[in-house]
Amino acid sequence: MEPEIKPRRLRIISGTTAEVEEQLNRLLDSYTMTQQAFAVVDNHLVMTVVLVHESVLRMHAIAAAGAQRPI
Repeated sequence: MEPEIKPRRLRIISGTTAEVEEQLNRLLDSYTMTQQAFAVVDNHLVMTVVLVHESVLRMHAIAAAGAQRPI
């Protein structure tokens, strides 16, 4: 049995809007986009996106739910 490979918690994607869109189409089943930014570099539009893995969001949701329970 092979050891479980943990996914990367955070991904940063940068490139043209078409390149970023292509990568997002592959990753959005497991990742959620949390931030996006646009910049003009050498007269070309560059998009940068920050993605967080769903397991990280689940951990934060569980922690938040536990913190709200009365003791």
